[in-house]
Amino acid sequence: RVYANGAMVQGVEVYYFQSGRNGPFPVRRSLQTATSPDGLFLMPNVVPGGTVELRAYGKIDGVETLLSSVRVQPEADSVVITDMDPLAE
Repeated sequence: RVYANGAMVQGVEVYYFQSGRNGPFPVRRSLQTATSPDGLFLMPNVVPGGTVELRAYGKIDGVETLLSSVRVQPEADSVVITDMDPLAE
């Protein structure tokens, strides 16, 4: 999920990368519900102009939990590559 000024940004697409024989190619999150073992994902077309927060959620014991968070400054016509460290182990 992408947040700006504390509010979730609507309309951001998420793509996970397939692994194995058919990968690594990005596929829409609606076609693959979890990341491959390497955890790579792509979020194209995040609107530039200021700082946004990327948040990764997952289920732990059936409860949706914030796993990682990072702040980035997307710029027009660019690619932002970042590591998302786990909040807890």
